[in-house]
Amino acid sequence: MNEVVPASFALDLGKPVADLRTMGTAGLTPPGGHPGSYLFLTLAEPATRRGVVAGWLTEDRGSGVCFSGVKEGAVEFKAQIDYGHLRLLPGSSAELETLAVGFFDDARLGEELHAEQIQKHYKIKLRPKTAVYCSWYAERTRTGDSFGFQIPGGLA
Repeated sequence: MNEVVPASFALDLGKPVADLRTMGTAGLTPPGGHPGSYLFLTLAEPATRRGVVAGWLTEDRGSGVCFSGVKEGAVEFKAQIDYGHLRLLPGSSAELETLAVGFFDDARLGEELHAEQIQKHYKIKLRPKTAVYCSWYAERTRTGDSFGFQIPGGLA
């Protein structure tokens, strides 16, 4: 088995398709021009940020990909799991990956919630952020030059 499409659905945000944008790992594009996105895909109206976030919470055996397209004036999402060569014995079955879909007044918050759920599921613990020293800015301040360089005498 190479791939499975466990979900395909139409989305209606109450706005013309031309006013909507998708955001995923391939960047920000119109819904009909998105080549696909690993892990998640967001459809939103830029003016209000209202939208839908679809994302894979697990990727234990397969790689979750999301696609969008436009059909009959509506945006369609397709959730696909790429397995490569998943081998199953005759008559056996396999548990699929977990997909979450949600509507949010601010789709950016939905993307953050998706990331938090992945963090919880896989028990990811991030190290605290540390402060760092950047010598470039210290040198710039010390020399008084806007670029941080000392200009040799007679060349200015």
